[in-house]
Amino acid sequence: MKGSGEIKVDIQTELDDLQTEIEAVAPLLDKVRLVEPDAIEIRAIATTLHAFYNGIERVFLIIAKELDGKVPQSVHWHRELLDQMSQPARRRVKEITSLPEG
Repeated sequence: MKGSGEIKVDIQTELDDLQTEIEAVAPLLDKVRLVEPDAIEIRAIATTLHAFYNGIERVFLIIAKELDGKVPQSVHWHRELLDQMSQPARRRVKEITSLPEG
C-alpha cells in the first residue's frame, strides 16, 4: 500500500489531466453554445466526455485500492466502484461520499 503522499500525487496527476481535458475542449464548448455542432464536433465532445469519465474512474480506482483496500473485480466492476465510492469508508475523507451541505 502506498503512503498518503504518493496517493495524493497520483490523484493530483489525474486531476491535472482532467483539467487539461477541460481546457482543451473549452473553446469547442463555447462554440457549440452559439452554433449547432457538426458531426466531427459532436464526436470530439463525446470523446472528451469519455476521457473525462475515465479520469474520474481512475481517481476512484486509486482511492479504492489505496484507501479502501479493495477494488471490485466482477464483470460489473464499473457500477460496483461507483457504489463503493458512494459509501463511507474509514480511511477516506467524507467529501467523496457526502452531499454538499445547504
